[in-house]
Amino acid sequence: MKKCMTLSTEALKKQSRYQSEEARIAKNLVTSNSLDFEVFSGQKWGRRQESHTKNIVVHGPDGHSTNGMDRHVEDLKAFFVFAPNTRIDKHPARNGQFIQPTDKACKQIGLR
Repeated sequence: MKKCMTLSTEALKKQSRYQSEEARIAKNLVTSNSLDFEVFSGQKWGRRQESHTKNIVVHGPDGHSTNGMDRHVEDLKAFFVFAPNTRIDKHPARNGQFIQPTDKACKQIGLR
């Protein structure tokens, strides 16, 4: 009986971990949608703290890097001057596996 209870307890722990991970992914997907569809596309830079820390380092596709939120926002503003109709309106790949939208992920893996 004890072995059966141990297996059952272990199965419940695994199920709980799975459900927690699924909930985390679902939350990240909702946050990602909000940040891309509302904040980025709507240029609502006042909401940037929902996804970035003040000391963020951003590496651009052209090879340049920015240090800090203010500089990153200035780059984004310039981007919209160049391409004012830019919008994110869908996410073709939706697996939810990306960095959490706060500094928590860095703290969890010891980077902060």
